[in-house]
Amino acid sequence: MTHVDVASEGIWNPFSGGRHRKSNKNYKAKMDNLPPQEEEDVILNEDPKYPRTRDWLYDHIYFSFYDGTRLYTNQEYIGGMVSRKPHHDEFSMLSQVQSRAVKYLKNVAPGIYTKDYCNAIRYRTIPTVGLEADVTCNNTITGDVDRVSLILPFKTPRITYHHSITPAISINIIVPLRGRVETLKLFLRNLEEILQGSQIHAGLTVVYFEDVNSQEVKRLLEESDVKISNLRTQYILLEGERTFSRGLGLQTGVERSILPSDIVFFSDVDVLFTKDFLVRCRANPVQGHQDINAWRVNSTTKNVLRTQVG
Repeated sequence: MTHVDVASEGIWNPFSGGRHRKSNKNYKAKMDNLPPQEEEDVILNEDPKYPRTRDWLYDHIYFSFYDGTRLYTNQEYIGGMVSRKPHHDEFSMLSQVQSRAVKYLKNVAPGIYTKDYCNAIRYRTIPTVGLEADVTCNNTITGDVDRVSLILPFKTPRITYHHSITPAISINIIVPLRGRVETLKLFLRNLEEILQGSQIHAGLTVVYFEDVNSQEVKRLLEESDVKISNLRTQYILLEGERTFSRGLGLQTGVERSILPSDIVFFSDVDVLFTKDFLVRCRANPVQGHQDINAWRVNSTTKNVLRTQVG
């Protein structure tokens, strides 16, 4: 098993060895001025067992795996599938890691490996360090196997985007509902607690499927509209006997709500959120560009962003 540090600049090394493990300033200056391959040769000559990996430090961070064609990731939901093709940036990163490992092995074991033998890559992100990757190379003809561990260090942070959120940006909360009057009372009480004394302007559109509680729900909304100065409510009644449909309720709310709003927020009546959460809901969407769930409303009646809870 072979280990190599991709970094050409001084970084903290997660291994118990390390390029700068000696405190002598002259030694450090000498090592910093060497090209990566020469530096590795010096270290390996001094300490053939360098670096001694301490995997237990990061055993809570799981690896994802790339087999040369597909990614097997445990960091995201991929639509019920166990694997997916890498995105362009991921493929570029994996190719860089693979090329570096092959280049290293060509120096220490000439003529044994090409990129075709080095398609098994597992990787994970280590906080404060960067991307850690293991490249396993298997020459199926000669039977040689080598594993190269690499660190692709983080670069200096740079600002990529900034936008300001003014107090005037409002949220229209759309809730489809039938029955559950007591739960609605808790929902309204929660809204009152987080909106009072804040600069957040919100709307609450309740799309109600008609039943014996229809008038009681309407009355509760009207009371809240009067009681909470920065909350406006709208009651939309779907009359007649029909099966409750959350999707229909949300769609009706988008199409028929007349409350002024910049952001449409889909919610259920049993969701209790905080003031900080509503602040993030106002901060994350960028009109015409992105929303929290990375999908946009294309509607002839609403030019708004939407997000969803529940």
